[in-house]
Amino acid sequence: MRTWKKVLAFVLSLTIVAGLGMAGAVDRSMWRGGEGETPTCPFEDVKGKDTTEAVARLYAAGIVKGTSDKTFEPNATLTRAEFMTLLGRAAFAEVDAAAETEFTDVVNDGWSNGYIAWGVENGLIQGHGNGTFGQYENVTEEQANIIIDRYNSKFDAKVPKFAAPSKDALRGSIAILLAAGFTYDYTEPVAVTGGEIRGYKSADGSIDVYKGIPYAANAGGENRWKAPQPVAEWDGVRDCVTWGASAIQGVQAPFMMWTTEYIIEDTGYSEDCLSLNVWTKGDETKDKPVIVYIHGGGLTSGGSSCEVYNGEYMASQDVVFVAINYRVGILGFMAHPELSAEQDGHSGNYGILDQIQALKWVQENIEKFGGDPKNVTIMGQSAGAMSVNSLVQSPLAAGLFTKAVAESGNTINMPHTPLATLEEKYAGLFEGKTLEELRAMPVEELLAVDNSGSTCVDDYVLVGQYTDTLAEGKVNDVSMMSGMVEDDTMLFGLVTSWFGINDAETYEGLVREKFGDLADKALELYPADENFAANCKQLNVDYMIAYQQIFSTLRAEKGESDTYLYHMTFVQANHDGGAFGAFHTSDVPYFLNIFSNHRADVWTEGDYEMGANMSAYLINFAKTGDPNGEGLVEWTPADGEGSYLNLDVPCESRTLSADKLALFNDLFSGKNVAE
Repeated sequence: MRTWKKVLAFVLSLTIVAGLGMAGAVDRSMWRGGEGETPTCPFEDVKGKDTTEAVARLYAAGIVKGTSDKTFEPNATLTRAEFMTLLGRAAFAEVDAAAETEFTDVVNDGWSNGYIAWGVENGLIQGHGNGTFGQYENVTEEQANIIIDRYNSKFDAKVPKFAAPSKDALRGSIAILLAAGFTYDYTEPVAVTGGEIRGYKSADGSIDVYKGIPYAANAGGENRWKAPQPVAEWDGVRDCVTWGASAIQGVQAPFMMWTTEYIIEDTGYSEDCLSLNVWTKGDETKDKPVIVYIHGGGLTSGGSSCEVYNGEYMASQDVVFVAINYRVGILGFMAHPELSAEQDGHSGNYGILDQIQALKWVQENIEKFGGDPKNVTIMGQSAGAMSVNSLVQSPLAAGLFTKAVAESGNTINMPHTPLATLEEKYAGLFEGKTLEELRAMPVEELLAVDNSGSTCVDDYVLVGQYTDTLAEGKVNDVSMMSGMVEDDTMLFGLVTSWFGINDAETYEGLVREKFGDLADKALELYPADENFAANCKQLNVDYMIAYQQIFSTLRAEKGESDTYLYHMTFVQANHDGGAFGAFHTSDVPYFLNIFSNHRADVWTEGDYEMGANMSAYLINFAKTGDPNGEGLVEWTPADGEGSYLNLDVPCESRTLSADKLALFNDLFSGKNVAE
């Protein structure tokens, strides 16, 4: 159980992962297949990143014709070695014409002939090192990064550089593919705030995808710790075909249950991070509902460049899907006396202000993508769900959305930090530093001091604690879907110990500590007997369910909009036999109906059924405010009497028993205080 103590510290600092970002503006004629039979080669029998779109395009170009012992289908996943081979086939006719270059001949892991050939012809390779590099030899990582820098500069692109071994090596193959001239079918230019942009079309041509659209100015330099500033205008048509940089944070990598598809793509980390992505059906349909997705990461990490945040399926169902970046950690949530003096008595909450600015961008621009600005649903998981609830609470977000979805982050007993507390904290951490000096500090030095993230009651973005504003009716009265997954208990449970609860005596002691005068009642419902472990788990699960019920009751007392509550017990297909259960974040791909190729060999019919049902509930809710539809188990609004929808195969309406609900209502009301 010691590992789970680390989870508490790190889990919410993770987000979610990697779509395939491809860009380029070079001659498509490079991508022609050779004549005759395609040679075979020994391919690695491992899974790489989701390359569905790339493979489909390569098929269409006649390049993918088969592999060693299997025929690759358009939906297959390619390994790095396979990408190399395909690239070599595609550019083979050009290689002979490539001049030799002065690159040091350091053999590493088989870099592509075509990359060098294309680089020579486009003036990106001009000589490096003290040896001669021929067109059939290998390139080092350092040399490749020099070429990628030149490529990005020449074509105003954002091809990610190598940082092995911190990221999957396949990412480098994607960069090679880009540099070799793999281009998109671009969309028609669209005029948005700041200038014209163009995206690219999905493999089948039905979905228009736009990545890295700026919705505010660079948040660095003089703009550090300020509300988001107006986006800088640009000339010409801006290519929005690669992810924008993620916010400044620690380098992210997979661990435990959060495998590659749950971790952000390495797009670079920058203060110039205020961008968003849009997926929409490439037709003339207007007034489509809009979903704006807010990533998780404990307000300290994360980004929108995630495979499980892919909005292509949502777009195929006539929803405009938007995923946003926002500032996190110390750059997104630091409050300081000097900042408050500069900003009319308030500071902090810059990440929430970013989210509000992104919603304003949606209001101003989403009609250009077929969306209806009067029908916007905000949605987020973990810290994204906490952000959703902050936006529901914030007077500054009034009128910017009509519905909200909070996944694993709607526990009303998680208070915002008082402004004065945050001001005192950061004034102490940076004692003797002026605001001018702080804005000039390198980000690495800032993160070395602190990189936590917390919303605060600043009487501007947030005017009180969530429970208080709910009780006073000072919230944006919108319909909501809200819920948890079963094994959120490791993060949000009440009676837990990160060092393990190994005996009934320890369990009983924790119950008495948490419940006070209500402990006997709690132990009657969840006994400290030979089944203490199962009882402890059920207590924590019921606690989460009950607090969702209390949340819905508070909403109903002062508002008119419905609240739909869920609890997910379905365990995602995985390679560890379900050791982590229905883990934190595992509901995201089902709501968006995204099935990563990283689990292609373990997905079951149950997984696909969950994806179909959960995404249908979400789409119905986004369209009408009611998640119900044909073929779905009825989901009734919460009535404060314990009702919720259990998400599993099959889904099922359930009710928390009256005695259990009464216990947690008493706990919430403070009736557990010992005399």
